[in-house]
Amino acid sequence: LHSHAFLRLGDGLAGLWDELEAQALAGSATPGGQIGPLAELAYLLVLTRRADSRLDDVRGLLGQLARPVLDASAAHWASGEGPAARKRLLVIRGALRYLHRDAYRALPAEVLQALRKVHCLES
Repeated sequence: LHSHAFLRLGDGLAGLWDELEAQALAGSATPGGQIGPLAELAYLLVLTRRADSRLDDVRGLLGQLARPVLDASAAHWASGEGPAARKRLLVIRGALRYLHRDAYRALPAEVLQALRKVHCLES
């Protein structure tokens, strides 16, 4: 999932996108691996501007992320995948707030609470 520039090449890579999404969603099913892969997938959807046409998918990913984010301890955000996941979630939050305001306002309360928690964490 790290080759963001490569993935911006266009629709000719639809099969690759599908495989990468399946891999990220499979990684989210492992214990303790819920935040990282899902946050990375949503982040890449935003960065590659695929979120413009797939806001429902981004909302679904954020819905899956909400409970693990709210349950994560401060230690989680300070080590391992935590700092990277936090930065990704902050980018997603900003993109939704400023580029997709209506979609942001329509997010469930639990998702908004999770995004606020990430925003309020100390770096």
